[in-house]
Amino acid sequence: MIAKKLSLIFEIPWVADFRDYWTSLKAEDYFESDSRKHQAQELLDEIKNSSKSVMAVNESVATYVGAQSVITNSYDSKLAKLWRTPANRKIFTIGIFGTISDLTPIEPLLTVLQTVKKNRPEIYSHIRVLQVGQVDAKWLNKKINEFGMEDIFHIREFQTRGKAIELLSEAAMFYVGVSPDRGFGLTTNRIFTLLSSGRPILAYAAAGSELNRIISHSADSFRYDGGRIEEAGRFLSETAEKYLNGDLSIDSGASSVREFSSERMLEKFVTLFNQTLNGK
Repeated sequence: MIAKKLSLIFEIPWVADFRDYWTSLKAEDYFESDSRKHQAQELLDEIKNSSKSVMAVNESVATYVGAQSVITNSYDSKLAKLWRTPANRKIFTIGIFGTISDLTPIEPLLTVLQTVKKNRPEIYSHIRVLQVGQVDAKWLNKKINEFGMEDIFHIREFQTRGKAIELLSEAAMFYVGVSPDRGFGLTTNRIFTLLSSGRPILAYAAAGSELNRIISHSADSFRYDGGRIEEAGRFLSETAEKYLNGDLSIDSGASSVREFSSERMLEKFVTLFNQTLNGK
């Protein structure tokens, strides 16, 4: 809206950039009254008609709003250089990075760990979980206690991005979860930072979701939902076993994820802005 106002004042084109909440909190689902839904649609149409170019953060949002371009979030290339190889080869640490909430739940990981504890106790005894990010620590501790896993969790709460990477470099795997119902079109920004780490990713997400689409760029990652808990448990156990045996390769400079680097996204923005200025 600020860009639109400035565009009118200075008589220059503006670009509309649509983000995740246009699909995770759709107006037609969020509002009850038809008048509010109609008002939201009118606003969407006004934005598209008055902007010179329309872009979106992912394919799901682009389809919903009718955007012509997709430029995803990215990982900070300078910060990505801070990743280090885990030092402790006797402990398999699962890292959790970012906010934990109803939209990005922790229960799916606890359920998988429960499966590993039951089926592979010799592997479970080497597992630790390290949480770094915004969370209600009191709520999280209560949830962990319900599953009887307070002895394997280490809660560090919010840290600066550089400090978070320093702490999470001890992780050999990352968990990220997005609600299959509300988060189908959600591109959680943390996933790009996790991709830059070169670690396997255990992702709780719906099939065909944006999170599913993104982790497909990491060969050692696994997506699951409520119907694949046992499979996720086997994946976690096998990955931990590889790590403990010294057979898990961690490459933070993998070429397969450089498409999501900050430099690459900058190039895409420059191209879009040049096309906009040239009227293409």
